[in-house]
Amino acid sequence: MIFSKKDLKQFKRNQLDSDSVKISKTFCSVCSAIITFSQVWTMEVNAGVITLPAQDDNGYILGACNNCSHQFSIHVVNPDYSAFSEGASLIGYILEDEATAEEINKLAAFPNLTQVLSRELDMNRRSHVYDYAGRALYECEKCSAGLDGFIFEELRRNFKSIFAEFSGYYSWSLKHGRGLPPEYMFIRMSFNCLCGSSYVSFLSKPYVESFEFDECDFSICNVVGAKPISQTIRPGVYSKSQIMQWLHKLLVRWTVLFDKIYIIVPFVGHQWMKDQDLVDTWLELILRADPGKVRLVTRKGQLNSFKKAYQQSKGIDYSLLEKLDLASRLLREVVPDSKFHAKIYGAVSKSGCEVFSGSANLLSGPSKEVMHFTELKDMEVFDDAFINPLNLTFNEEVWETEKRYSLLFDGAENFSTRGATSTVHSGEYRDLMLFDQLPKRAF
Repeated sequence: MIFSKKDLKQFKRNQLDSDSVKISKTFCSVCSAIITFSQVWTMEVNAGVITLPAQDDNGYILGACNNCSHQFSIHVVNPDYSAFSEGASLIGYILEDEATAEEINKLAAFPNLTQVLSRELDMNRRSHVYDYAGRALYECEKCSAGLDGFIFEELRRNFKSIFAEFSGYYSWSLKHGRGLPPEYMFIRMSFNCLCGSSYVSFLSKPYVESFEFDECDFSICNVVGAKPISQTIRPGVYSKSQIMQWLHKLLVRWTVLFDKIYIIVPFVGHQWMKDQDLVDTWLELILRADPGKVRLVTRKGQLNSFKKAYQQSKGIDYSLLEKLDLASRLLREVVPDSKFHAKIYGAVSKSGCEVFSGSANLLSGPSKEVMHFTELKDMEVFDDAFINPLNLTFNEEVWETEKRYSLLFDGAENFSTRGATSTVHSGEYRDLMLFDQLPKRAF
């Protein structure tokens, strides 16, 4: 059976590929208000005796700025199924292959917005990706075996159940409009070391309203009963790559369990790095760092080097990212300082601090550096030891203070999101993960 293009149109809606949705940002050419829009592609569909080919049409969506009412057009794929989600209202659309003379004249009156960037470039996307194959951050108290791999295997065994529970919760939240979404997805799982020792592990990932995630997106935040981290990261000499691997694991732990994180380092990368390698070094930090908690202190030229390398490697001016609110919010609060050579990575709270310090800048490689991990009793001790000697001051207003909540998928409750302990408030994170104290709720 042969269908004309007009006949195929009736099937187009059913051929839309939800996995292909692309969300992009641009800005009004008059008032510079940020405008967010989406476009979607179709896919080939097997309909029994016939196969419906993908049918994507180029064209334009027509919109009006919500801030100044300026009218404009944007070139997209399948404008008949494109939409605005921020900053503008839809006026209509025009398909290139079907445009009438009247529509062509109308399009001429709508200036085309061409400075468009995909939201995939957003540097404020959070990642808790964890290297389970690398050297373990958590070790067995009894036999000193690395525990990270055992936890990953337990996660893989239970991931189908966890994903099913998330799917149910996500569908329910979309239907009922719960309001502010959770901050994180937490997983609580018991497991055994090969020596027979039993432990409780806690993992996390930022909560995202999407089904696109897998096991590797979860990071270990703590293992109750394991060796103290100070006995895993013993004072000594390690490769730069090993130090960065540990730091990336610590950053996720610190983000969930501590109030403030300081990264005080003269250099990020080095001056002879290739542009893409330098950008990757920065992004490994940026995507793991919560800008509401982290303060970065580095030499004045480091940020400019990153912006230049980004433009050279990506072909995108960093200032355009800033204009579209895709640039890193962490980098807006960088404290420039050229009068120090210390390398300090620390997390602080009123009830305790953890410090990873030594000679390593933010840089991977085979060469060696000396590092050690220290636990301090409170914030004042940390300030006296690491902040005050450097005469550093910070804008206290920018620290994250918002009270949030997260979802707990507890293995003891079959990972259900409907139990009495499935909601954890931000003030309960530390007691939950450090001491396995489940939240108590009255119903």
